Amino acid sequence: MRLNASVKKYLLPKEDEPTSKALDAAKELIKCGVQQGHLASNYHVVGHRQLIATESPGRKLYNEIRRWSDWLDDVSSIKN
Repeated sequence: MRLNASVKKYLLPKEDEPTSKALDAAKELIKCGVQQGHLASNYHVVGHRQLIATESPGRKLYNEIRRWSDWLDDVSSIKN
């Protein structure tokens, strides 16, 4: 799924910097996924670029999610 321009502008308004509102929404979505059994309680957060060569997510978003408590730095255990 690709984001349209208006959604991208809301999520990444200036130079790919995520808004606090967008980050909070992502964290709440993850929490909801765990509570409803769609995500395992021992989930890990990884960036798309860790799994395949890509420019996504944006550099600033990537740097932000690397500070989250459930970040998985070494993806060798989940990478194909």
